[in-house]
Amino acid sequence: MNRHFTLTLASPATIARRERAPADLPGSALRRVGTVRHTVTAFPAPVRGVVRDRHCSAYRINIAARTIAGSFGAYAVVAALGALLARLLPMARPEAVMTGMLAALLVFPAVTIWAFLARSPARALGGIATAAFALATLALTLPLPA
Repeated sequence: MNRHFTLTLASPATIARRERAPADLPGSALRRVGTVRHTVTAFPAPVRGVVRDRHCSAYRINIAARTIAGSFGAYAVVAALGALLARLLPMARPEAVMTGMLAALLVFPAVTIWAFLARSPARALGGIATAAFALATLALTLPLPA
């Protein structure tokens, strides 16, 4: 299926103003040349996982799933990473917990952004759940520092 687009390099108001301009005014040279138009044939690449109609319920479910993955999933990843860092850092326990949680909070925006950059909501949910599960498993299996 071919889709033809006509791209105009000047706005309709600018074109109308230039057509009314006398020949001695600047910009009237463009009137003599005429309106510059290019016709481009575009073949849109198929995009998987993206629904083009924003009012469609599939699009809304897509955004809702990514929002849930980006908020609750990021919280789970940050909590598990904070617990893991609290066990790994070689300092007093209260300081290790505070440092681990503050360092883990830096990951929250990255996980949220990744939820919207993933190819599909299933990949976003699966990737974040896998990361949270792996970090939580490591945090629970490591021995407490002495």
